[in-house]
Amino acid sequence: MIARAGLTLGLAVGLVLGAWGCKASGAANQTPVAGSDMKAPRGAEGPLSGFQSLRRGMTPDDVLLELGSPLSTKIEMTYTYWYYSNRGDSGPHVVFDTRNMKVIRWQEI
Repeated sequence: MIARAGLTLGLAVGLVLGAWGCKASGAANQTPVAGSDMKAPRGAEGPLSGFQSLRRGMTPDDVLLELGSPLSTKIEMTYTYWYYSNRGDSGPHVVFDTRNMKVIRWQEI
């Protein structure tokens, strides 16, 4: 039963990440996201204005609606990072729990 649940979870994470053009090719690799011309962020003030509407537990689809596509991503065993600038962890980013792909924290600046 545990092996089956692990396979299902791994398959679900793989499908979710694959749908966004992400590659889980190592913890230290940052991958540009394909199709970064997707839907524009909802806020009229620019790409970072949607951070005020983020909430813990949001799905990646919810975040895409609020912020648009990230500039790059980093996928680790426990956390998945979406970066909205080229400054990495010191810039605006969203952190998901890789197991269930729900927002656990974010940083605006």
